[in-house]
Amino acid sequence: MRLIRKNTVLHCLLITCLISVFLNLSPATVFAGGGENGAKNVILFIGDGMGWAQVVVARNFVHGAGGELNMERLEHSGYVSTFSLQSLITDSAAAATAMATGHKTVNGVIGQSVHGEEYKTILEIARDMGKSTGLVTTTEVTHATPAAFAAHEDSRERSGAIAEDYLRGSRPDVIMGGGLQVWTAVPLIEARDMGYKAVFTKEELERLDTANTDKLLGLFDTGRMSFAMDRRMDEPSLIDMSLKALGILSKN
Repeated sequence: MRLIRKNTVLHCLLITCLISVFLNLSPATVFAGGGENGAKNVILFIGDGMGWAQVVVARNFVHGAGGELNMERLEHSGYVSTFSLQSLITDSAAAATAMATGHKTVNGVIGQSVHGEEYKTILEIARDMGKSTGLVTTTEVTHATPAAFAAHEDSRERSGAIAEDYLRGSRPDVIMGGGLQVWTAVPLIEARDMGYKAVFTKEELERLDTANTDKLLGLFDTGRMSFAMDRRMDEPSLIDMSLKALGILSKN
């Protein structure tokens, strides 16, 4: 039941605007104006720690052995190898780096090689093309999985440095999740100076006017956010955060 519970909440949701790493296409081909060969928008969902074993368990739990989950009904599917350079058993940092950059690294390293060479992420490529980008997660916003799409650090534990990478490097337009304790000093002040609107409760998020918001920082727990069945009344759901994010990102 713990696996079902964790992955039903989609422990990590990353909203990005490029998927050329997975399609083996150039960024220009992926974003060909939404035409026959191009995608206008791309949303990447990551159920952290979710492999096919968890998918099968979820399918059996919801529909029985003969059923299908919605994601299994999609027209196309693919695989990405996430084992790290040092181990067949990967961690979130190395696995997400493989997804975000197309390069393998060692466990614990974010968005770069073991020697410190920074790998450009699909979020950064989208940003450089003028696309809006965002990260939405139900764990800390500086957790290894979202961080690998927008930061470059030699350790996943360097939460403060990851937050600085977001603001001074990749600059996602939307950042939402938990991990307020990392932002309570300099990063939060810096984010506001850069034009981010900061919200901390479900009510503040609901009142937010996306039409007049271009940059959003939402921090809804000191650590990771709650599982769905344990969610506090003042804590937004993954759906709440995602809809607000889409309301901002869909403008570009």
